[in-house]
Amino acid sequence: MRMMKIIFALCLLGLVPHASAASFDCSKAATSTEKLICSDAETSALDSKLQQAYKTALSATDVYGKKELAKEQRNWI
Repeated sequence: MRMMKIIFALCLLGLVPHASAASFDCSKAATSTEKLICSDAETSALDSKLQQAYKTALSATDVYGKKELAKEQRNWI
């Protein structure tokens, strides 16, 4: 589990700025959290970076690591 956190942190450090866009379709935003993310360009960009870091971490690990990373994500949310 510690290894997953390290991989995740390293992925975050390697991200480069890119166009702001939430990690989901803002036209379908339903919850107050989704609407808040979509209403602010900086928050939307950070959400997109977080999604990319998660995808990178998933691709850098095995099946067991993917399950653990998904569990960590659910606990974090």
